Amino acid sequence: MDSTGIELLPNASQIVKVRKLVDATDRHAMAKAIRHFKDAAVWKFLGIGHPFRHLSITQGAFPGKTEAELGRYLHEAERVPDERLRGILLFAAMCVLESVSYTRKDGVYLRWDSRARRRHGRTPFDKGKIADFSEAITEKLDQIAVDISDDPPRGLSGLPTERRGEIHIITGSCLDVLPQLESNS
Repeated sequence: MDSTGIELLPNASQIVKVRKLVDATDRHAMAKAIRHFKDAAVWKFLGIGHPFRHLSITQGAFPGKTEAELGRYLHEAERVPDERLRGILLFAAMCVLESVSYTRKDGVYLRWDSRARRRHGRTPFDKGKIADFSEAITEKLDQIAVDISDDPPRGLSGLPTERRGEIHIITGSCLDVLPQLESNS
C-alpha cells in the first residue's frame, strides 16, 4: 500500500527517509560500506569538525571531547560522496546523541546530569555512565550493518516479497500540511 505520512519532528522524518534509503540499495554492499567507514575511524584523527547545531536547550549537552569527536564525525560523514551511505552515517550519529550527552529525555523535558555546567533542579541527577562517542558510534554502525545485511531484514520475515508500497513523508504540522493536499488524496 502506498502511503503519505505527516511528521512534525524532523528526526522522526529522518528515520523514515533512512529506511527508504536502505530499501533502495544493495543491503550487503551498504553494510560493507558502513563497516569500511567504521573501521577507518577517520573522525578520531585531527582535522576539521562540523559544529553541532545546538538548540538553546542543548547548549553544553556534551563533554568537550565528545562534542569535538561528534563534530569530526559529522564533517567526515558529510564528505561521503554516496548520498545513501551519507544519510545512514548521519542517522547513526543522531541515534547515539542521548547516550553520549549529559541529558536524558524525561517526557517532554531534558534532565541534566549534575556533571553538566548548567543549573540543575532541586535534586541532583546522576545519569550514570556517559558513553564515549567513538565507542557508541562504532557499536551503532555495527548494529546497523548487521540489521541491513540480514536477509530478509529483521522484522520483515514472512512478509510478501512482491512490490512494497511507496512511502512519502512530509515534515511539518498536519494543521499546515493537510489543507495543502489535494482533496480525496
